[in-house]
Amino acid sequence: MTPRVYVACLASYNNGTLHGAWIDAAQEPDQIMEDIGTILKSSPMPGAEEWAVHDTDGLPDLGEWPDLAQLSQIAQGIEEHGEAYRAYLECFDADAASIEDFQGRYLGEHRDREDFAADWLEQTGGLADVPEHLQAYIDFDAYGRDLVMGGAVTEHDGHWF
Repeated sequence: MTPRVYVACLASYNNGTLHGAWIDAAQEPDQIMEDIGTILKSSPMPGAEEWAVHDTDGLPDLGEWPDLAQLSQIAQGIEEHGEAYRAYLECFDADAASIEDFQGRYLGEHRDREDFAADWLEQTGGLADVPEHLQAYIDFDAYGRDLVMGGAVTEHDGHWF
């Protein structure tokens, strides 16, 4: 699903008429502004200039007058990375969110912290010095819990950062 916003003409809205359209938010900010301009030009109210976002589809709430660059970046992140990017937005400040920051933080999707911890140790080489016959005694769940409680990692809906 393409993240989108419903942009309403406020001149029409304030005069009791609904006039607006759904806009693809996963495009460049200048294109979003061009689409908003098209809505305002087609308004039944002459000289319409003001607009507001009255609904979203597939996006977090960014308010009635979102920064279009931020809206575009968030929508593109959701379109490219799906639920993982939505989880990222839940865990970290949306105002500072970026695809580059997401890519630097994202550690993958895992069914539980035990699965995460086992994968984490394997990926980072943490098991290299532990003989294979002793690895069965490692409490991966406890290790995962310690990583979360210590602030080293964050989890949201199975996505790890």
